[in-house]
Amino acid sequence: MNDKIDSLMKQSYYDVDQNNRIFSPEKFAELIVREVISVYNHDGYQTPYEEDIKVLNHFGIKNDA
Repeated sequence: MNDKIDSLMKQSYYDVDQNNRIFSPEKFAELIVREVISVYNHDGYQTPYEEDIKVLNHFGIKNDA
C-alpha cells in the first residue's frame, strides 16, 4: 500500500478507551480530501483558499481556517 495512504489510514483511528481503537471512514475520507488540496496547492497553478473552500464544502467538511 502507498505509504501516504497507510499513514492517513493510521490517523483515522480514534481511542474509545485504553484498549480499544475504532477506525473512522469519515475521518479517512476527510484526510484524503485535505491531502489532495495540499498537493494541488503546491503545484504552482492553483490559488489556495478559494478553491480549497469549494472542495471542502463539496464534501461537507468544516473549514478550519
